Amino acid sequence: PMAAPAFSYCLPLLRCVLRRSKVLSEDVSLLESALIAVSVHCQLRKAELEDEEEDGPVHLPRRLMFSLLVDTIAQCTDVKQAKFQRLACDSLVDLCRLSSAKPGCATLTASELCVLLTASEDSSDELRRSVLLGLLELDNVLPGHVENDTTTESMAEQAGLLARRIWLLRFDEVEKNKALAEKLWTEGGFVLEKSQCTSLLADVVHSEEKVRSAAAKALGAAVQKHPSEISAILHELFDIYAEQRHVPPPQVDSLGRQVTKAIEDPWPARCGIAMAFVQLSKHLTQKEITP
Repeated sequence: PMAAPAFSYCLPLLRCVLRRSKVLSEDVSLLESALIAVSVHCQLRKAELEDEEEDGPVHLPRRLMFSLLVDTIAQCTDVKQAKFQRLACDSLVDLCRLSSAKPGCATLTASELCVLLTASEDSSDELRRSVLLGLLELDNVLPGHVENDTTTESMAEQAGLLARRIWLLRFDEVEKNKALAEKLWTEGGFVLEKSQCTSLLADVVHSEEKVRSAAAKALGAAVQKHPSEISAILHELFDIYAEQRHVPPPQVDSLGRQVTKAIEDPWPARCGIAMAFVQLSKHLTQKEITP
């Protein structure tokens, strides 16, 4: 592997190669070579280097590496790219292991965690699975994890979002992902606070269908755990629905010509709300039901 500064200099070129969609079908060998170059540095350890102070993994551009691997996994939608996607997935898990603060490793930062949490909402089943496997490698640096004794202020701010994302993934449509999320939730000792129930509403109206479906089930489980929150959640759902059911017409000038693009009907949000009502209906009492 190259020293961290040298790899940082080369990463923009590797990113350019991996993000060019045409390369996926035109030159697989070039694509694999670029990914292998990234993968090798995901396995870098401090003890392997002569100059530990300047060339250690702490100096690698890890946030950019996380983003690049996430994008690479997400863009692999063809069955022919399965082998390549698997290498990218393994590299993402290796990079998480590199950021675990264990001997010879660097420590995960808040910005790197944000990349992983955003990726956990992707439509790619393999990407969500890789994120969960990576989070399992980060047990002693995740905010809110029972194995983490010290947490920086910036990481502590991500604790609520992390717990919400893991709670949501416990209801993933893929059984393997659900099992991994359940393992992470249980081993990490994470807790869904009462105040976090309403935050799940943002996922209920998410643009990705798989997130909306999981969020509806997660919301139902959340109110089962915190039944006192169901009234507030119902009111917010009705308010959101009222906002989403009307589609403003495009603006026109004095001659009736359209001057702005037509606004798309936000039907996915209303679909998510409907799924949420189905899940909440199982926990409604006579008090919440009005004729």
